Amino acid sequence: MAVVLFLVPFLRSSVDLSGVQRPVEAPGSWAPLFRSRFWRLFFLVTALVLAFLAFRGFAGNRLAGGFWFWLGALFYFVIAFGERPAGGWLLLIRRTWERIDRRTLLAVAAITGLGILFRLYRLSSVPAEMTSDHAEKLLDVYDVLSGRRPIFFPRNTGREMIQFYLTAALIRFTPLTIGHLALKVGTALFGIVTVPLTFLLGKELYGRKVGLLAAFFLAVSHWHVAITRVGLRFPFTAAFAVPALYLLVRALKRNGRNDWLAAGLILGIGLHTYTAMRIVPLLLLLLVGVKVGGDLVSRRWAARRSPDQARATSLDDSFWLNAVLGGLAAALAFLPLLRFMLDEPGLFWFRAASRAGQTLSFAATWRTFWGNVQDALLMFNYRGDVVPANTIPEAPELGLVSGALFVPGVV
Repeated sequence: MAVVLFLVPFLRSSVDLSGVQRPVEAPGSWAPLFRSRFWRLFFLVTALVLAFLAFRGFAGNRLAGGFWFWLGALFYFVIAFGERPAGGWLLLIRRTWERIDRRTLLAVAAITGLGILFRLYRLSSVPAEMTSDHAEKLLDVYDVLSGRRPIFFPRNTGREMIQFYLTAALIRFTPLTIGHLALKVGTALFGIVTVPLTFLLGKELYGRKVGLLAAFFLAVSHWHVAITRVGLRFPFTAAFAVPALYLLVRALKRNGRNDWLAAGLILGIGLHTYTAMRIVPLLLLLLVGVKVGGDLVSRRWAARRSPDQARATSLDDSFWLNAVLGGLAAALAFLPLLRFMLDEPGLFWFRAASRAGQTLSFAATWRTFWGNVQDALLMFNYRGDVVPANTIPEAPELGLVSGALFVPGVV
């Protein structure tokens, strides 16, 4: 019934599921459009059925119980709502390649090469020693190699799954063995990929030069180099938050259906990496709210000048249709953890709750929060983290020049 109610407005109005406003078809000319809607409906129903089977299969913290149903649901959801570019994907790739500035491409490649050097040079010996966190992770990796397929790993206050399956795959298909280096190689690879992704985000926001500067500073950043070499899960947050933000910015500027869907999928998959990713959905919602507020103000001023130009993108129905579909894509990608969260809420929230300090009063909680904000701001150029497992104790995360530039940046 919910599916029928969801689809009735699209089947009865002049707006189809692609989110594009169409004129009402003349009698006898609706057959091609109906066939398009029929297949979209068919793929959507298939995705919902597969998602239901996956949700049932994930019971008992068993990834294998619903994994293939889950992948099928993601595939058919994208097929149902994704937009095929005019001329096909090959033409789009060719045109994109023709528009690329070769000098910019070489610059990004050189900066990425610098990032590779910083992250892989003497990786087997620096840092040299593991901590108890590494030992706990290797036990989880061993469980995967032994045939276990959990969605959530409850050991050591609970961890999301992607690092353990990634490390197990590296050990299975490369000469790496179960040890510290296997963990470090996995996180270093994601750290390397983050460098060109940072260029794309910076370019989309402020232009090519800023994108290159952002990628360069990330490539040599003490903070990012340290967390990608240590072998813990910290770099996964940046590796997934950066492309999610990049695609969201594109979606807010162009309202492209595929950008919304891709942002949702990357966000949902990123939630399987590290607990800190759980704040990113709130950030994306905040940015959508900022966009809507800005468009409301722009419409008011535009209406005073020219009422014909007052309509803004985020005030169109297609914007919210695409945004909702992006959110549904994120929820679908999050489905395995969603099932575990509903089955075992205590285990799912335990790691975050153990860091929050449940015994503190409301006033003490806020004091602790603002104290943490102060420490986070000071760590860049005054006093770094004190935990030796993460970085050099108390060493500022930025150098002299970047630390000085950070101050006007905060202002």
